[in-house]
Amino acid sequence: MIKLIQSNTEFDFDFCDSLFMAKILCIYNTYGFKSYTDYWAQNKNAVIARLDDCYVIWHNENADKEELKSFIKTVCNGTVLCGEGLLDDYNLSGHVMKYNSGVNTQTEALQPVDDNEILKVYQLLKRCENESLNVPEYLHFKADVVHKLNSDTLKLAYTQKDNDIVSVAAANIGGDSAVITAVATDKEYRRLGFGTDTVKRLLSFINCKNIYLQRTLNDNEEFYNSLGFINTAKWFCKIN
Repeated sequence: MIKLIQSNTEFDFDFCDSLFMAKILCIYNTYGFKSYTDYWAQNKNAVIARLDDCYVIWHNENADKEELKSFIKTVCNGTVLCGEGLLDDYNLSGHVMKYNSGVNTQTEALQPVDDNEILKVYQLLKRCENESLNVPEYLHFKADVVHKLNSDTLKLAYTQKDNDIVSVAAANIGGDSAVITAVATDKEYRRLGFGTDTVKRLLSFINCKNIYLQRTLNDNEEFYNSLGFINTAKWFCKIN
């Protein structure tokens, strides 16, 4: 049975190796229990996190999928991200990729990030926005970045040229795992090595056992393979 988690003492789910659990732990470690967050559990077989109108679901092979499907239909009134077997219809899908180079050890100091850098990163992401890269309005984006930086649940790398940010990559940190997200390079600087250098720099900032990324179907597989990522699972997203 799915039950609402109501206190910190009830949240003890940092045991599994999964992109979805890493995202859930990032939400929990950044925001905890607020008016705009909720967490549910189906025993130890599934966990659901809500941040505003976005839901992330982790489940294992023992989960009651029919109960989870019913929960999605009756409770999840926003965007839903999950693995296989829970969504009968969805807007986006792709592969979960995992960094295949063993335990990553942080080797570089993080780049400084101030309001000016956050704005430049946002402007670059908006220029690169597409179906799979949905960028929120600026104040929401900035608040989320600041919260995560202050909670040490976000690592950010970027490359500058002529005093402007032309390539960026970010990773959300959840427990002992990281999820690389928001990888973008200005169109005129693509296929010149900027994206590769930026992702490699980001990897050098991360000290996590497991590093994932969420790749849209048929998008940049060779690029991420060349950086040491391999397909390990699938993800599905329903946007209401």
